[in-house]
Amino acid sequence: MLQIKKISSLFAILVLGVLLWVGCNKKNIDLKPSLPTDQNYFQTEQQFDQGVIGIYSKLVFFYNYRGGNGQDWLHDVRLLPDDDITTNWLSPFESFTTLQPSNKKVFDYYTFLYQLNARANNMLDVFHEKADGVYDNLALKDWNKGEMLFLRGYSHFQLWNLYGTAPLINWRIDNDWLLYTHNSSGTQLLDQAIADFTAGS
Repeated sequence: MLQIKKISSLFAILVLGVLLWVGCNKKNIDLKPSLPTDQNYFQTEQQFDQGVIGIYSKLVFFYNYRGGNGQDWLHDVRLLPDDDITTNWLSPFESFTTLQPSNKKVFDYYTFLYQLNARANNMLDVFHEKADGVYDNLALKDWNKGEMLFLRGYSHFQLWNLYGTAPLINWRIDNDWLLYTHNSSGTQLLDQAIADFTAGS
């Protein structure tokens, strides 16, 4: 029994040694990403155009969320039911008495607006870093930048209109400490939406 324990311990030490030797191999330290990244992808006007389409694709979540049976649609967060499309008096979007921040639709809409905002901010960050060296078509360059700003402005406007003083985020979140942004005050979100909508006009 003691002999088996010794053999097991020696085998474990040998395996650990091999793993450490293989794991510390310099060839395994600086691996190139297997998928496109911001650094190696946005090299052409078409790729920038595709990045902008990626921002737009988030809008699907607001208009056809999960393509469901009507139960998962988020329309009633911003378009409150009227008498012609009423559900029943128990709906929190009709009576408001049970409408809470924890409501799934209210939570999802808020989350999706910040995901839209993040996509726009990420693309604007890449645009400011690389666009001058990529675009030959200056009209397309202005058009793409306008689309990014419009979509970010849309997220700011909806956040202000539906949630009031939500955090105002105009930057790419690339550090943990940027996740903890204080709420805006007054009409800061609306002012930023107007600035995004009118930039360059």
